[in-house]
Amino acid sequence: MSPVLDAGALRRAVVASLDDLRAARASIDAANVFPVADSDTGTNLVMTMEAVVAALDRSSSEPPAVARAVRSGSLVGARGNSGVILAQILRAFADAVEAGPADADQVARAFKRATELAYDAVLEPAEGTILSVVAAAADAAQGSHNDVADQLVAAARVAAEALARTPEQMPALAAAGVVDAGGMGLVVVLEALARAAGGDVGRPPPRASTAEVLPPVRDEASATYAYEVQYLLRSDAPNLDPLRKLLGAIGDSVAVIGGDGLWRVHVHTDDRAHAVSL
Repeated sequence: MSPVLDAGALRRAVVASLDDLRAARASIDAANVFPVADSDTGTNLVMTMEAVVAALDRSSSEPPAVARAVRSGSLVGARGNSGVILAQILRAFADAVEAGPADADQVARAFKRATELAYDAVLEPAEGTILSVVAAAADAAQGSHNDVADQLVAAARVAAEALARTPEQMPALAAAGVVDAGGMGLVVVLEALARAAGGDVGRPPPRASTAEVLPPVRDEASATYAYEVQYLLRSDAPNLDPLRKLLGAIGDSVAVIGGDGLWRVHVHTDDRAHAVSL
């Protein structure tokens, strides 16, 4: 057990998360019905984490270098709506360990910041998604925790409980008989983080699944678009709120993250050319 979360534990968690997400990829892809039933959430999360691991492989083990690698790798490598949101969550934990080990109070603040960044990333936050799961985990991380490992275990367990409730919040999930795919991936990551800190989440890491990818079950009330557009944008603007609004006018699933001159943009739209020229 550990009273702190340090850069080494975060690094181990990222590496373990990649292995665990690869094992769970088929199950996560099979559950992907929102915002678009394109059965790629697990694949997108794996690709996002592969980029983080690659960045870590190129970095030293010093805390500032680990933090920079996690931030840059997740920003540049983020894929899909859930990958963009996961990048924001990882950013919060990277910030927490950059200056040295984080105690329980700092970890609680990191969870709170992760939730804020995750909700801020998307133009139209929806409950019953990865957002609900990270918010529940953040709530569990608050309060009196003397041991960070126990704190992370509590957060992971509450996240799993929140994941089980997502069909109650999202009709498309209930209709398909699944839980939120992005939330599934986040639980995998949070459990890996708890294990990396020495916690016992009460179950082993995921094993490779042969889950069947079901035919798309779409929410008829929501718009569907022909293309998923995602790109990196260099801009010195302090925020890209105007771009978010412009993208929202031509599509949905809008997510924009980044800063310090580099941004990751994601949108579902029928007009690819317009989306990249705004």
